[in-house]
Amino acid sequence: MIETMDSSTVLAPRIIVADDEELALMLLQDGLKGMGFQPEGCSSGKDAILQSLRRPPEAILLDDKMSGLDSGRAIKMIRLMEPIRPVPILLLAEAPDRDTVVRSIQMGANDCLSKDSSLHDISLRLQRAIKAPLRQMAPAFEHLKYFFHYDGSAITLDIDSDITTDAGKNMVELVRALTGLMPIRFLLNLEKVPAISASGIGYLSDVKDTVVNCGGEIALCPTDMKRYLGNVQRFLEKYFETDAQAVSAKPSS
Repeated sequence: MIETMDSSTVLAPRIIVADDEELALMLLQDGLKGMGFQPEGCSSGKDAILQSLRRPPEAILLDDKMSGLDSGRAIKMIRLMEPIRPVPILLLAEAPDRDTVVRSIQMGANDCLSKDSSLHDISLRLQRAIKAPLRQMAPAFEHLKYFFHYDGSAITLDIDSDITTDAGKNMVELVRALTGLMPIRFLLNLEKVPAISASGIGYLSDVKDTVVNCGGEIALCPTDMKRYLGNVQRFLEKYFETDAQAVSAKPSS
């Protein structure tokens, strides 16, 4: 017998559900709500990422075939983005065979099941993924500590380490991996960055160019630039606008 979750005793798990077919999305949302979940629907992989960043869910359910940002790229992005990196991701595929399941796991999904699966089966797999111990993940980058936040209008990238040559290379790699989210307003928060090396300046320039070339906008969160060397201050003041309205994103405890 399949047991549903009792919402009167357990807070309904929040699930991001992404499918670009409106009817399929509506039916899946209604069904999951009836099974004791709190589903939030979206029609693209990009929206699934942004909604997850705004408030991390207990799990993400992605349709394997969506227009625009495909599920493979969406999963790879999620697996780079703190704080949502460890969130369980389940992929819904058309009649998945062994190769499809293996491919989805290699992409970073936790599970793969058929779009024809019953709601009971989907519910069970979601419950299993949510209750499983979180994946022990090595840092995405060796030299860069960072955290993302989305407030509905802009993505903020908090950097929490010196911007050295190696950290700068990591930052450029990270931002290039996120170009599928563009165009979007991108805020760079340097409040926790103790120092920026001369070589780090070039990588900050690359970050800005990457965002702008993809149709996005980039600005700095307000920060005290006096702690940096003169050449760094001059570069930041000349090359970046400061968003006076930006609020520093704080990792949730």
